[in-house]
Amino acid sequence: MIQEVMQSLVKLIRGALLPFTISEEDLKQYGGWELKSELSGPWLAHVVKTVRLSYESLTALEIPNDMLQSIQDLILDLRVRCVIVTLQHTAEEVKRLADKEDWVVDNEGLTSLPSHFEQCVLQSLQSLKGVLECKPAEASIFQHQRTQDDVCLLCINIIQAFISTLEYLSTKPDGEVDTKHIHEEPAITSEKRLLIVLSNCRYLGRHTLLNIAEHFEKHAFQGIEKITQ
Repeated sequence: MIQEVMQSLVKLIRGALLPFTISEEDLKQYGGWELKSELSGPWLAHVVKTVRLSYESLTALEIPNDMLQSIQDLILDLRVRCVIVTLQHTAEEVKRLADKEDWVVDNEGLTSLPSHFEQCVLQSLQSLKGVLECKPAEASIFQHQRTQDDVCLLCINIIQAFISTLEYLSTKPDGEVDTKHIHEEPAITSEKRLLIVLSNCRYLGRHTLLNIAEHFEKHAFQGIEKITQ
């Protein structure tokens, strides 16, 4: 009786949030949520927290571990999904960083853009802290090679998204540059923009990317060598 209720719980959650993990037959009964917009990373993190509490409550009832395995599998799949959705969203955020470029240069010849980029990645990783950490009896989300590869690729996509942003800023025509918030210089030349972007690139290679790789390592990401390469 208990097992049946738990199986229903697992299938209902999978049908709503992870429809690609259940059979077509089960999808007819437990699916049908596809038209709704996908949950964000923070919402999925909240779901992970809630399902973990359910698991803890069931463990306290001394239900045999093998009966609880389906809930453990669900938690692992939700954690992986949360990480993937968060990293995808981070890449989208990074693409929008071009709008934050104000072309104001500091003493080192840098704008605030590399710092914005690092903060964006760091905030994303901090939001995943609870999801990445393993609770008692939980497995690492990186235990499967495929997850490692998927996450590694998404991390590389985030970096490539920023490189595309820099390329866009260095090559877009003069008319497209928003200089209304630059008081000292009403019109910034394309040559000067290119020099500023090159200066940011130099800093990115020597500092920012190494810092980001360090953040990934601190959060126990696998395949850091591939990312830094």
